[in-house]
Amino acid sequence: MNKIGNNKRMFDLFFQKLSVRIMFIMVIFLVLPLSILTIYVRKQMSFIIEEELSNQIIHNIEKNESHINESLQKLAYYSNRLIYDQGLRDRLSNPDSSQFYNSKYVDSLIESTQIDNVDQIVMQARIAIFDNQKRLYTNWPLNYQDYSFLLNEKWVNDSAIKDGSIRWSFFQPSYMKNKGNGNDRFISLSREIRKDVTAGRRIGTLIISIDQQAISHMLTKYSMKDDDIFVCIEDGRILMGLENGQKIEQNEIEKIYSITESSIVEN
Repeated sequence: MNKIGNNKRMFDLFFQKLSVRIMFIMVIFLVLPLSILTIYVRKQMSFIIEEELSNQIIHNIEKNESHINESLQKLAYYSNRLIYDQGLRDRLSNPDSSQFYNSKYVDSLIESTQIDNVDQIVMQARIAIFDNQKRLYTNWPLNYQDYSFLLNEKWVNDSAIKDGSIRWSFFQPSYMKNKGNGNDRFISLSREIRKDVTAGRRIGTLIISIDQQAISHMLTKYSMKDDDIFVCIEDGRILMGLENGQKIEQNEIEKIYSITESSIVEN
């Protein structure tokens, strides 16, 4: 009986040792390689997903850039429709013309040219025309406010000495009075109006602007649903932000901007 019991204990001990060896072998040759492989695959997948996402974002940015350029070109072309109008130039060049009838004509001109142009960016444009007496004609209510200060803005003055060339003002604070929360931004163009379109004396100034709502539409046309969009100047400072999610701090934007700039230089 003792011999049988000893044999059983030895048999049990052998299988215990064998089980440990098998478990050890499984850990070394199966579990550990699988763990390493899982980590490797996860990193590779993360890299692929990140790369695909980056490519998608860059692609969307490029499409938005193209859309913005196209929209601004449409505003520039639309300005030609206005300053080439002979009736407008005749009225602006006559200092004795009636402001009331001038205003009626400008209203009709803007309405007809905007109806002819189905593009949304032109339909949303705010138009201001000054004559040489600083009388102002617009397609938005003045509410008895004085906007002659616009003629002293640098970008407006620059257009007055550049023979009718367009001068742009990008993402500047809104000049509209009693409107918005003070944080709205405008994109505006200015060009002088001449008696003979490209020659002759200066008879007025044209200003065309789009407000933050129109700018937002431009910036988000090809973005993804929950994207946060920021417009920055060269050092990464934010000019305008369209945030849909959690607020992003200025220092985070600067880090992202520096990384983006580095990748552009490398490419």
